[in-house]
Amino acid sequence: MTSEKRAVLESEIRRVMDSRAESVRSRDSDAAVANVAPDIVSFDVVGELQKIGRDECRKRAKEWFSSFEAEINYEMRDLHINADDDIAFCHSLNHVNGRTQNGQELDMWWRATVCLQKIGGRWLITHEHSSVPFESKTGNARLDLKP
Repeated sequence: MTSEKRAVLESEIRRVMDSRAESVRSRDSDAAVANVAPDIVSFDVVGELQKIGRDECRKRAKEWFSSFEAEINYEMRDLHINADDDIAFCHSLNHVNGRTQNGQELDMWWRATVCLQKIGGRWLITHEHSSVPFESKTGNARLDLKP
């Protein structure tokens, strides 16, 4: 694949990921799933072991967004993209901070891997995996880590 073609593909994927990040900042659950495949498999940091389907992801986004009192500050750092003609994956370190409805200040980093497939001429997210490291001695999540 030529470097020009690779740059075009990476730009297309970056637009999908940037759009998703903006949907979090604007607390728009419909926009959050606009580029999600109907049969996505999601491994979230909270809840069940997996969620299957766009509707489950929309429901989770609504719950998460509504748990914030106001603005959600959200960023993806170190987004790395590897794309071919019809399949791609990327990984990043993601950060969220804001005040929750119960007054708690949330300031958290986590790891994310997102897999995409070109379906019907559009890049759609078919799988996502979010995780946080944990302390092996206590089993507690390491929410204090920063890049």
